[in-house]
Order: sequence, then C-alpha cells, then structure tokens
Amino acid sequence: DMQSILPRTQQIAQTPVTALQNDQADIKSEVTALQTLQSGIAGLASSISALGNLASAGALTASSDTSAVATAAISGSGATAGTYVIGNVTTLASVSTATMTTGLADPAATNVAPTDTNTLYLSVGGTPTEIDLTSTTNNLNGLRDAINNANAGVTASILTTSDGSFLTLTATVAGASAIHLTAAQDGSGTDLMSMNHTGDIARFEVNGKAATSTSNVVTGVIPGVAVTLNALTATNQTATISVN
Repeated sequence: DMQSILPRTQQIAQTPVTALQNDQADIKSEVTALQTLQSGIAGLASSISALGNLASAGALTASSDTSAVATAAISGSGATAGTYVIGNVTTLASVSTATMTTGLADPAATNVAPTDTNTLYLSVGGTPTEIDLTSTTNNLNGLRDAINNANAGVTASILTTSDGSFLTLTATVAGASAIHLTAAQDGSGTDLMSMNHTGDIARFEVNGKAATSTSNVVTGVIPGVAVTLNALTATNQTATISVN
C-alpha cells in the first residue's frame, strides 16, 4: 500500500546521501591522520638535525696545558681540530666601579640633589644621562632606583656602613669607563662619586696575533671554542689550547 511504499522510497533516495556523508567522514579522518603524520615527521627531522649537531660538536674536545692562564671548551658549531697558543695576556676584562664620597645618615630622607631642580647628571664613559627626581624621591633610595631605571650603563646599589649609607655604581660593560655624578649639566662642580676601580678590556695574543675581548670568556676568536682567561701571563708564559 501507499503507506509502506513512501518510507521505502525515501530510504532508497537517502542511500546515496548517506554514502556521501560516510565518504566525507572518511576523508576528514584521513586528512587528520596525514596532518598528524606530517607533524611527527617534522619533529623527527628536527630531532635528527639536533642530534647531528650534538654529535658534530661532541666529536671534538678542547683542553689547555696551562689552566692557570686559560681554559677552553667547545662552545658550538664551527670548531675544527687545531692547536692555538694563548700568550701575552696583559690585561683582564673588568668593569669600572665608583662610590659616593660622602655617606648619608638616612637614605630615605636626606636630599641628594638640589631641591630647586631635583636633578643630577650622571656621566658614564663620557655619555651623559639626566637623572630626574621629585621632591618625594630626592633621596638616596630614589636616586638608586632612578639610575637603575635609566639604562645609563651602570647599576646602582646602596652600601650601609658604620660611616653611613653610600651609593655605589658598577658599569655594565667592561672597559675604562669613568663614572661621574654632579649637579651641573656640564659636569662642572663637585663630583659626588669617587672611582674605586677603572675597568679594562682583556688584551692577549692568539698564535702571536693581538686580540681583545670585553669578557674574560672569549668567544669568536677561535671558531666554536670558548677560552676563559684566568690570569696575566709572565714573560714567555703561554697556554696551548688543543682542539681534537
């Protein structure tokens, strides 16, 4: 009868649609599987590459015959077998430091800058920086914080001693950087700081050729090798770095 024929007809008509939907679901599953496989292959390739680099670097070692003068280690790719003589180490890298000449009894209350300007001028290696304080921060604590926020080539801290509290400044880069702090923009007048140490760069020779470094851990001179300078050399004293 008609009631049984209609549902049967609809079911037959629906069959291609159902098959198509099933095919679409299968295709989506295959795409997802391919994406997962692709991600896994990329990860494997990265791991193989890293393993290759590690094996390449690990195949070589660096050593020194005079560790009191210098030590060495493989620092990355590019290292090749060879022998390098480190000598004539005349200076080691160091940073400049300076300390305030006069101590203050209360670092949170005593003014450090003229109260009419609340401003001091810092010079590091000849580069000036204006240090602006306020009536609230015109004290040693405020000065320390302002200098640390100024990115002026030094870091600031406060020493607390039996003679009072002293601002101390340390250069962020090795080298002979003079440090001054004055109330005058042109740097004239009383310098509030006294140099404790004038920094320097490392000076040495590699295979008889002059070299310098702003760090005592020297990279970029011998490819793929980091050389740590430990002391100045006496006359004719050397350290032989062997990479093999």
